[in-house]
Amino acid sequence: MQEGTPVQWDPIIYEGHLPWYTRLFVIYLVVMLLVACFRGIGMIWHLRSLRKGAPEANGSWLAWDLCHARTLSMKNWSAMTFLFSFFVSSWTLADTLHGISMEKVTATTFLAGATGEALTTFCFGMLVCAILYAVAFFYENLLMRYKTHQSVARPWTSVEKSR
Repeated sequence: MQEGTPVQWDPIIYEGHLPWYTRLFVIYLVVMLLVACFRGIGMIWHLRSLRKGAPEANGSWLAWDLCHARTLSMKNWSAMTFLFSFFVSSWTLADTLHGISMEKVTATTFLAGATGEALTTFCFGMLVCAILYAVAFFYENLLMRYKTHQSVARPWTSVEKSR
């Protein structure tokens, strides 16, 4: 046994800088989270005012339809976020594979690090996508509950709506 010789290895340093499209995607994700929070707070505020407000036939149903449209737009944002996440991850992996194809020797650690970076971006996008979809689901259930409560508490509005 050789006790005097320490085992040495040369670390391969992966200094990955995020490309511009990945940084733009992260900004998009933060904006989507903020917009979802502000829209959600605004929707709760609007639903509470509808619940306590006076029964207006046309204005009330228009307000309900507006809330429903906002909920559907959150679901659409979720789908768009999924597509953007997949697109950015694919672009990052394509750039990584293009860079590897130009090298004479490919290090496994470089490939693992670059793939891990692309998958981290994808996972963050999927997290935001899931949050947007969950918020839309929550508000859709809340909207249906308020709408059911509204039609039970004020049955004349459903008669006026049918005119």
